[in-house]
Amino acid sequence: MGVDLIFWDSEFRALWLTIAVELVLVVSQLIFLTWLARRRTFLEQQTARFKSEMTAGFYEATNDAAALDVWVNNAKGYPSSTLREFLLPYLQATRGDVRSNTRLAYVKLGLLAQDIRKSRSRLWNRRLIAMRYLWVVAEAEEKDIVLERCDDIYPIRILVGGILARIGATDDFLGLISQLQVPRRVMEQPIWTMVRDMPAQEFRKVAIRWPDIESSYMRRIVLVRSARAAPLICKKWLKDAAKSDDVNLRIAACGAISELAVSSLVELAVSLLADPAWEVRLHAVDSMARIRSNACLDHLASAAADAAYWVRQKAVKAISSFGAEGRTCLQAIIEEDADSFAVDAAAEEIDRQKRIAAGALA
Repeated sequence: MGVDLIFWDSEFRALWLTIAVELVLVVSQLIFLTWLARRRTFLEQQTARFKSEMTAGFYEATNDAAALDVWVNNAKGYPSSTLREFLLPYLQATRGDVRSNTRLAYVKLGLLAQDIRKSRSRLWNRRLIAMRYLWVVAEAEEKDIVLERCDDIYPIRILVGGILARIGATDDFLGLISQLQVPRRVMEQPIWTMVRDMPAQEFRKVAIRWPDIESSYMRRIVLVRSARAAPLICKKWLKDAAKSDDVNLRIAACGAISELAVSSLVELAVSLLADPAWEVRLHAVDSMARIRSNACLDHLASAAADAAYWVRQKAVKAISSFGAEGRTCLQAIIEEDADSFAVDAAAEEIDRQKRIAAGALA
């Protein structure tokens, strides 16, 4: 009776209730961690058993429809995570009939249906995981399902673009990337990966329609990538990019020239060296350094007197990269003494090269 009175006393009631809630939470956490540990152990055991019992038969099943059906029936008893862990790498690494049969096994096991269902989940993390699976397994027949996610969060839209590019849905891909805006430059890497991983033939279809891309971010990325993946198409659009009102596209033109690095583009690089934006001039200096034509030296010498500090520094380093001819050019800048900024930058670079030669710098 005394204990009951103490418990119900207003001074101790909140304390007892707090202790009870904490005990319930601790017990619940212990139960959850125990379940999680047992589940992990179970999945590890299932994966080990799958590898020992099912792996060898799979290689034969990819070449025989009847054997594939038998393999699928035997594999249905394993967890979906184990099946995905085994099948997805093969889907990524194979082509032709082997990929088709591997995908057929994925479909018959019900994994594709699970991915499609989860891609429509209200939880963004489930949709993201499902789209990562679809990025590997989806084909043209899943295009409409993939397009449902065009207005989803940014990472999912990147995955949608990768799927559309891989399955050859060029019009839909262009429609997606035309509206794709990159919030920050640090978030561009997934887009570069998406464009880099596109099949060569599909990328050329996109590059040839470069003017149809509305997003300046995507036009810049596609132009620079095309310098390596589709150089003839890149050259077709270079002048348009170099004359664009968008500074990002003019910088992209410099990046594409750097990738192409051919002497026929010296004149275009020179025109960019006179751009009103110092960022463009900075990248134009890089372009000339990559071309490495002696015809660039005089223009780089002029850039050494640029109003922007970083352009001057980049110019003298570019001149220095030309070897003996570059050192002669730097010495001429000092002797002419036409611009104090150029003289200081050239003298500093010569001094740096002397210290490197003497072993003072690594």
